[in-house]
Amino acid sequence: MGTKAKLVVVLSLVVLAYVLLSGDKQPVEVE
Repeated sequence: MGTKAKLVVVLSLVVLAYVLLSGDKQPVEVE
């Protein structure tokens, strides 16, 4: 696994956690 792949996995986990924690609020659109 390269460094880039690891970074993508970590980013996905962070986004997932953010979505779960702010699930009761309005979803924020990030581009």
